[in-house]
Amino acid sequence: MPADADKCLAGSGDTEIELGLGEGTSLRYYMLANSLLNDFRGLEVGRLLLLRDVTELKRTQAQILEQQRSLAMLHEREQLARELHDNLGQIFEFVNIQGQTIHRLLSRGEVVTADEYVGRLLEVAREADVDIRESIINLRASISQQGLLPTLTQYLAKYEKNYGIQTQLEGSETFTDGTFEPLVEVQLLRILQEALTNVRKHANARCVRIAFALEADWARVSVHDDGRGFDPDVSSAAMEERVGLRVMRERAEEVGGSLSLQSASGQGTELVVRVPVNGANHA
Repeated sequence: MPADADKCLAGSGDTEIELGLGEGTSLRYYMLANSLLNDFRGLEVGRLLLLRDVTELKRTQAQILEQQRSLAMLHEREQLARELHDNLGQIFEFVNIQGQTIHRLLSRGEVVTADEYVGRLLEVAREADVDIRESIINLRASISQQGLLPTLTQYLAKYEKNYGIQTQLEGSETFTDGTFEPLVEVQLLRILQEALTNVRKHANARCVRIAFALEADWARVSVHDDGRGFDPDVSSAAMEERVGLRVMRERAEEVGGSLSLQSASGQGTELVVRVPVNGANHA
C-alpha cells in the first residue's frame, strides 16, 4: 500500500483516497474508503476499509471529458476562423487603399512620397505574414487529450524558440487535469496566446512570466512582461483596440470570468484573467 495511504488511515474521521494499481492496459483504479467504527459509548473500536473498483467510472469520465473538449475546440475553431477572416479583411482593405494611393502618386510624378507608401505597405505585409503564421500555430495547439497545461508548456517552448523571448511558468503544478471546464480551458489558452502575441509585437520585452494561482473557486492567471509598457498619454480606448483587449475580455466573460490590464511606461505590462474552476457556480 502506498505511503500516503498509511498516513491517511492513521488520521481521524472518514476519508477516501484513490489508488492506481498496474501499468499500461492493465492499470486499474480503486477508491479506498476509511471509516471509523465506534461502540455504544462513542469510543473508537476499529476502522472499516472499503475498496471499490472505479476503473470503468474513470474511463467513462475520461471519455466524456474528451468529448467536451472536442466540442469546445470546434466552437473555438469557428471563432478563430471569424477573427482571422476579419483580420484578413482589414489587411486587404489597407493594401487596396495603399495601392490606389501609390498609383495616384506615381501618376503625378511624386516618386519619393510613393516610395514611402511602398515601404509602409511592405512593413504591413511582413507583419501580416508573421501574424498569419502565428494564427496557424495557435490553431494547431489543440487541448484535446493532453489538457491545458501540457499544451501551454509546449506552446511556450515554441514561443521562446521562434521569438527569442524567455518565458516563465509558475504555480501550474497546483492545477491538475479536470481543474477547468473544457470551454474554459480553450478560452484561457487563446487569451494567453493573444497576450503573448501582444508581448511579441508591442512590448519589446526580454522575458514574460505566466503565473497561476488558486483563489477560492477562481483561478487567477497573470501575464507580466518586462517590456516598455504603455504610454500613459494614449487613450484607453485606443490601447484596447491596439492590443485586442476587447476580444480577450469577451473570451473571459463568455466563461463567466473577467480580465484586467495594468501598465506604466517603462515598467512593463501585466494582464490578469480570472476564470472559474470546475464545479464552481458563479451564476
